[in-house]
Amino acid sequence: MPENKRLTNDLYALVYGQYVPRLCVDLVVIGPEDTFRVAISTNLDSVFDVQGPNGIILIQRDIPPEIGSWHLPGGTVRKGETLEVAAKRIIKSETGIEVEILDRIGSLEFLNEEQEVELNGKKEKINIHSVSVILLAKAKTNVLTGSDDGKNVEWFKIAPTIGHTIHIPYLIKHGFLK
Repeated sequence: MPENKRLTNDLYALVYGQYVPRLCVDLVVIGPEDTFRVAISTNLDSVFDVQGPNGIILIQRDIPPEIGSWHLPGGTVRKGETLEVAAKRIIKSETGIEVEILDRIGSLEFLNEEQEVELNGKKEKINIHSVSVILLAKAKTNVLTGSDDGKNVEWFKIAPTIGHTIHIPYLIKHGFLK
């Protein structure tokens, strides 16, 4: 597999700001003792019922965009990575845990997502188009550690009442949070 480095800010702005959508993976991670079942399923959507002591993992962002908001672990798929390989790399770097990928459960699309990047020593705002594939995963441990992306990493059964992103309505709609 080729080395899969991060893009420089200049390349990130050029590629994702002007030419192509950014492919991401977001993870709905349930605890090691938790179980789930599909409560309702249609040809377009499923609602899940998660049972157990943990719930799902959310991270409070310490980096732009949306500093302070709670979101799913996730990030950019790098060239040469499968969705599963990217998901395992991202969850390990953001939470310190390893997971078993269970299923692909949906997608989210972010049109005109405003991001701030540093270009030539100046902060500039760019609009990007991101498509995120959402995977369901099971944690191999319930001991979480934060990262530079977000130091606060917690298990949730009930949606946080302040500071949340588009992920929270998605998680409520699909039965992962109340």
